[in-house]
Amino acid sequence: MNNIYIIGGSPCSGKSTIANILKEKYKLFYYKVDDYLEEYTTRGAVKGFFVCKQRIGRTSEDIWMREPKIQCYYRRSSFFA
Repeated sequence: MNNIYIIGGSPCSGKSTIANILKEKYKLFYYKVDDYLEEYTTRGAVKGFFVCKQRIGRTSEDIWMREPKIQCYYRRSSFFA
């Protein structure tokens, strides 16, 4: 089984830059979630997933530049049960 490495952090903190450096240096496969986010979010919204429905129509700034207290809030639904 291959190892999977996940790089997380705040917006504009250099995640993609680091991922590209590691990709080149160690010949890794780089799966950039941003390239697929809109498609997967739309699929999830169609299936009725609450968190995906909340994302539709919002810009990245609408989502990530809110107060942390609001960003971390989620509503319990059958998806999380």
